[in-house]
Amino acid sequence: MLSNLGYKRKVIGVIFEIKGSKYSFGKDEWSSNIRYDLSNISKMLAVMVEGNSIDPIARNGQFVLINDPIPIERTKDGMLAIIETADYSRIIKRINRNKKNDSIILTSANIIDPHKPLSIDINNILKIYPLAGVLFEAN
Repeated sequence: MLSNLGYKRKVIGVIFEIKGSKYSFGKDEWSSNIRYDLSNISKMLAVMVEGNSIDPIARNGQFVLINDPIPIERTKDGMLAIIETADYSRIIKRINRNKKNDSIILTSANIIDPHKPLSIDINNILKIYPLAGVLFEAN
C-alpha cells in the first residue's frame, strides 16, 4: 500500500517480462522472482483494455502497463504488446515475425475465444509498446 497525505491506496497487479529478455529470471514467460527492479514502474503508462483479445491475462476494463516504444528489431516472437498502426490504431496482440516477408502476424492471447490473426506490413507499424504488467485492482 502507498500512503500519501493521510490516505492509503492499494494497487494489486503483476509485473512481467518477456521470456528470454535481458530482465527475465527464468525460461518461463511468467516469473515470481521478487528481485524485479520496481524503480521503472514510475516510467510505465497504464492503458485500459477494451475487448477480450488478451483475456484471461487482462480483461475488459482492466489496465495493462506499458513501457516506452521499441523498434521492430527488438521484438521477440510471442511477446505481448500494444501495436499502433496506420490501419488499426492501437491493438493489443502477441507479435510473431514473418520471416518470409516484411510483415508481422498479430495473434490474440485469448485461447478460449481467439480472434482471427492479422498480418501487418512492418512499414505500416507506427509504434510497438511492450506490455510490462497488468493491474488487477486499484482503489
